[in-house]
Amino acid sequence: ASRFDFATYYAEKKGWKNTIIPVRAASFNLPAKRPSYSCLNSQQISAALKISIPHWKEAVDRFVTRFGDRFGL
Repeated sequence: ASRFDFATYYAEKKGWKNTIIPVRAASFNLPAKRPSYSCLNSQQISAALKISIPHWKEAVDRFVTRFGDRFGL
């Protein structure tokens, strides 16, 4: 998932109606170079540890349930 996907899903879970606009990382003057496309693949670590790693949306759901109101997010 992209940062945009993550932010959009989080806002949806919180019931926020704001518009989230996708922007390129190059728009930010960051000191470190970032790849234009990168993704995390958890298949190898999941197989090595013999565990199931939940989908990122499940992690967002858990965070919102546990901490969303605590931090005003």
